[in-house]
Amino acid sequence: MTDTTPAAVLVGEEVRALLARRRVSQVELAAHIGISMSSMHRRLLGTQPFTVNEIVDAAQLLQVPASALLGPLDSLAEITPSSVA
Repeated sequence: MTDTTPAAVLVGEEVRALLARRRVSQVELAAHIGISMSSMHRRLLGTQPFTVNEIVDAAQLLQVPASALLGPLDSLAEITPSSVA
């Protein structure tokens, strides 16, 4: 299923940024959270969202609070149903 959502895209972008800052490879992260590289690629693009457990595991590897991976979602709070319609 490839239902890209703004939330999944934002989390994927944040994970990619943290991977670069921490100098952790996508291969390392995929192995740490127990998914294939193709699944990792889909998550980083936002076509498949990270699960809560994957976010917790990724945060552990990246040595950040799990909330750091979800921080960009605050920008979605500005979007209300009436502003989308």
